[in-house]
Formats: sequence, C-alpha cells, structure tokens
Amino acid sequence: TFKDFSVKGEYDGKIGTLNLSEINGDFVSTVLSQQNQPLKSHFGMSLLISDLKNPGRKQLDFYIKLQNVSNDEMEKFWPSALHEAGVRDWVIKHITGGMVKNAYAKFSLVKTPLGNELTSMNSEIVFSGFNLNYDESFPPITNVSGVANFTKDAMKISITDGTVLESKVSDSVVAIDDFFAPVTLLKISGRARG
Repeated sequence: TFKDFSVKGEYDGKIGTLNLSEINGDFVSTVLSQQNQPLKSHFGMSLLISDLKNPGRKQLDFYIKLQNVSNDEMEKFWPSALHEAGVRDWVIKHITGGMVKNAYAKFSLVKTPLGNELTSMNSEIVFSGFNLNYDESFPPITNVSGVANFTKDAMKISITDGTVLESKVSDSVVAIDDFFAPVTLLKISGRARG
C-alpha cells in the first residue's frame, strides 16, 4: 500500500511522448510493521515513454529509487518486464532478510512486436543484513552488508561484512564481467577471519 502518493507529468501528442517526471510515495511495509521498525519505505520513479505514435515500437526509459525497503518485499518493486534468464526468480528465492537502504535503477526497454528488449541498465543497491543461499553445494552467507552494482552485461557486489561457516567475511568482491560470455565466470575475492 502506498501513502502520500503523487504523480507529475505531461503528454506531447505531436511527438507521441508521455513524460511522468515525478512519481513518489511512501510504502506502508507489512514486514517492517511486524518487526516494529520505525523506518519509512520510500519509492520514487520517473518514466519517459517515447514513440507512442509508432505501434510497432515504443521506448520506455525508467529511473527508480527506493529507500528503506525490506528485502522480503523487493519482488513488489522488481519490474516484471525484467525477467531475463530467471534472474528475478533466482534473487527472490536465494536472497532473504535484510534491508535495502538505498537503491536506484536506470534502464531502457524497447517494446517491439517480438516483446520487450532491455537496451541499457545501470543500478546500485546499498544493502544490509541479507542472507544468501547461493546453492546447495555452498554454505549460506548470513548478515551480509555491502553495495551491489549491475549493468546490462555485468555485476559487481562489494561486501563490507557478513558471516560464513562461523567466519567473518569482509572486504570482499563478487563479480561477473560478462553475463553473455560463452563461459560465465563468477569471480570471488575477499577476506575471512575465524
């Protein structure tokens, strides 16, 4: 549920462009309410839709901001059009708990007769308290804090702290340089103590 929701924008019928320059609201979090957290979750967004006069092709440019959102509610904010290679489902299933302190995503979709095509993406998520169950053959990593950066082609997650097998993890980086390489390499480096 949203509270104090507002939208500001304009439509230009001559060139076929809808510009929703400001979409803002506070999100009433059922998870944070159950945990007696005093934090307010905030949602902000802008959306520019161009080529509305071209029925075969439309471009959608998004900019989305989130603050103080429980990770267990992130699936509500993840655009359903961004479901490439099952990433959305994997994240929702394998990363639980914690809080997204600040996040933004800037991306563009082109709608064609064949579907939506992601043409660009840049995002950053500042998080704390995440629990990651990567795979059955890996031990879970708990209470993870850090910053995750994603583009259309790559990811880099910088971990400031967390716990794995009763050891403290710090100054760590998990990266994939090219999602579309013939062999996708997951690079991991960091420090563990304990």
